[in-house]
Amino acid sequence: MMKKPPIDFFRPLGYYVYQYQNPLTGEIYYIGKGINDRCWNHVTEKGYDPEHMTIVAQHLTEEESLLLESYLINQNSPSDNKVSGHHEERFIMSRFTGLFDQYLNDQREMFNELHEF
Repeated sequence: MMKKPPIDFFRPLGYYVYQYQNPLTGEIYYIGKGINDRCWNHVTEKGYDPEHMTIVAQHLTEEESLLLESYLINQNSPSDNKVSGHHEERFIMSRFTGLFDQYLNDQREMFNELHEF
C-alpha cells in the first residue's frame, strides 16, 4: 500500500475534486472535493486504495469545487456517496417547454387575489 504523501504535496493543489474508481470495472464509487489532504481521509478511514484515486480538477475556488463535485455525483451516482453534494438542484435536466410552462403556472395575478381576499 502506498504511503501517505507529506502535506507539502497536497497544498499546491488548492481546492480540488477527486474520485475513487475501480480500475477493473471502471465504476466510480466515490467523488469528493477537498483541500490539503482531504482525499486521503478515505484511505485511512474507509480503507480505500490510493491507487484508485484520481484528482479530477485542481486549483479551483471553493465554489467551483462544490459545483463540480455536485455535477459529477449527479452524472455518475457513485455508490459510496451518501449525499449529492451542494447545488445538486442546478444539474437537473429539464425540457425548455417544461420550464416555461412552470414559469407560466407560477405567475400570479395579484390584483385578482387581493380582490378575492
